[in-house]
Amino acid sequence: MAQTSTRGEVWTVVVAGGSSLRFGSPKMLELIEGKSVLEISMEQARNNSHRVVLVVPGNLLATFDSMADIVVSGGPSRSASVSNGVMAVPQSARSILIHDGARPLASSLLYRRVIAKIDDGALAVVPVVPITDSLKSIDDFGHVKSISRSGFFGAQTPQGFDFNSARAIAQATLDQTDDISTAQALGLEVSYVEGETTNIKITVPSDLVVARALYDYLRLKESGAQPGS
Repeated sequence: MAQTSTRGEVWTVVVAGGSSLRFGSPKMLELIEGKSVLEISMEQARNNSHRVVLVVPGNLLATFDSMADIVVSGGPSRSASVSNGVMAVPQSARSILIHDGARPLASSLLYRRVIAKIDDGALAVVPVVPITDSLKSIDDFGHVKSISRSGFFGAQTPQGFDFNSARAIAQATLDQTDDISTAQALGLEVSYVEGETTNIKITVPSDLVVARALYDYLRLKESGAQPGS
């Protein structure tokens, strides 16, 4: 296990309970260099946490039973799946990270940034990356308006919380697109750390092609070899 918190147990909840409708098949089982997307996500979570909870569809509980310290069934929504995972974490935990299993390329450095921020007293932490595309809004009448991207960032996971904040999010009856949105709805102060442009989310098949290329790139970079040489 890589260095984690210096102030108590860190648990990571890896959420993989979705139906993969947009992907068209179970994306967590797709392979990257001989390992499934979920295997890679779980390896990083285990390497950077004391314990890991895995949330999967109910029909796959037996398949992934040995992959984490605790494996629980997902719910009818992402928020429900997160709730199931967080509520399985024992009260001995000091902090809880919530990570999307469809982001297999989150680095150990990113985990450490989030954990360090929680150790420093933050209640909720989100990794962010600048938005590089031009932004447009389109109203109900089809009118297009340009929006300055200054001050806008994309949110990533793992998102980190102290134990009590994570429990409050799990118990909230809100259905948000991510857990930081729920934290904000509950009035919690949110902090941020620098995310990683390589930490992409696999949603559609073309994302898997990009993730495979990035995985090779990152492995070469870690080995000290020059990518593209």
